[in-house]
Amino acid sequence: MRFRYLLLTLLLPALLIAGVACGDDDDDEEQPTATTGAPDGAGEVVGVAAIDGIGDVLVDGDGFTLYIFTNDSDGTSTCVDSCAATWPPLVTTETEIEPPEGVDGMFTLFERSDGQMQVVYEGQPLYRYGPDSAPGDATGEGFGGVWFVALTDPDAAAVPEGDDNAGTNTDASTSNLEDGYYD
Repeated sequence: MRFRYLLLTLLLPALLIAGVACGDDDDDEEQPTATTGAPDGAGEVVGVAAIDGIGDVLVDGDGFTLYIFTNDSDGTSTCVDSCAATWPPLVTTETEIEPPEGVDGMFTLFERSDGQMQVVYEGQPLYRYGPDSAPGDATGEGFGGVWFVALTDPDAAAVPEGDDNAGTNTDASTSNLEDGYYD
């Protein structure tokens, strides 16, 4: 009898806590979401946003800034492993990417070594930057002199020719050069 009482006294609070933690949230209030710059239609993979000081850039379906890696070539990615952990590739299950309104460049897909299909704009694979915490952030711009926002105009230079300040993002750690972020 004493064992049952002890067991009940120990298990009941644990079950109540587990039930509260796993219970259904009956809060029917809709939570606000950041959609500034996000594509308009459901399921759209790429959209456009205007970022102060940069201009019109490509964004993912959640409105986060997309980047290109100048070490990539021929529409294939050289950003793998630890690089892809910091700079996640824009992947999709779509078989075709429709350009957002006002974007004239061509979107294609290629299969990454992990089997996922990565979105490519005008021959440049697209990525997000992990430290960007909200739509409209562009903290990866110029990182290491090889990462730049994906501009909507495929003919616009990511870095103006002769710009001695190109790639001098002082907010980003250059120690990443040794950590495989540019592999």
